[in-house]
Amino acid sequence: SRRFSSTQWNSSVPGGESDLRGDGALQRKSPLGSMLEQTCAGALSFLRRNYTRDLTNVDVAVTGIPLDLATTYRPGARFGPPAIRQASAQVEKKEMLS
Repeated sequence: SRRFSSTQWNSSVPGGESDLRGDGALQRKSPLGSMLEQTCAGALSFLRRNYTRDLTNVDVAVTGIPLDLATTYRPGARFGPPAIRQASAQVEKKEMLS
């Protein structure tokens, strides 16, 4: 198997994101994620969007709020928001064939 150095790996990121070291959700410059980002490690954002706490000029925000009040003796709703983020990280844009 062929091994890549970190320089080769980072330089192959599309869209000029050559400095994608560390966590892409926190450090990437574009609003969209890259298929080269690991989905099994780091801060997981909804649909691989940038993670931010600055909500100036924001019209819509998606947030995960678990609610365990409706279940008796079976807590588990707290696992819902991370599961939604994990599933959304696998979504990718596909080109339709005509």
